[in-house]
Amino acid sequence: MSPRDLHKTFAVRPLALQHRRQWLSLWQGYLTFHETELTASLIDLTWNRLLDPEAPIRGHCAASSDRCILGIVHYLFHPVTWRRDRGAT
Repeated sequence: MSPRDLHKTFAVRPLALQHRRQWLSLWQGYLTFHETELTASLIDLTWNRLLDPEAPIRGHCAASSDRCILGIVHYLFHPVTWRRDRGAT
């Protein structure tokens, strides 16, 4: 498969309730890689923040279907130093 065809094998979409189990598996792998442990309550808080449209943190996944997550990303917007607005566009 050529790099030009990769977009046909998965889509990037916001995390949703049905992604919880697979997100948790990938998140645990990330924490293990960084030799970090979090309490279950902090993991739950992180998940809830990722789904909360009012929270500043966002989560997306690369998914080959609604049931198969290939990867995750968490990000947040913060003010920038070279613009008057918040820079969240």
